[in-house]
Order: sequence, then structure tokens, then C-alpha cells
Amino acid sequence: ASLVGNVLKSLKTSGLLRAAGIATSLSDSGQQ
Repeated sequence: ASLVGNVLKSLKTSGLLRAAGIATSLSDSGQQ
């Protein structure tokens, strides 16, 4: 269960980072 929890946690974290990166790239291109 702990292993599955760690995997889900890493997936959620990577998803958040990916979403943040997309938002940052969009805002950067908008400013330019």
C-alpha cells in the first residue's frame, strides 16, 4: 500500500509540476 501511495504521490507531484510549467510557458509567451 505504501509503495502504491508513493507512486500516486509522485504522479500527482509530476502532474502539478507539468501543469505549472504549462501555465508558466503560456504566461511567458503571452507577455512576449
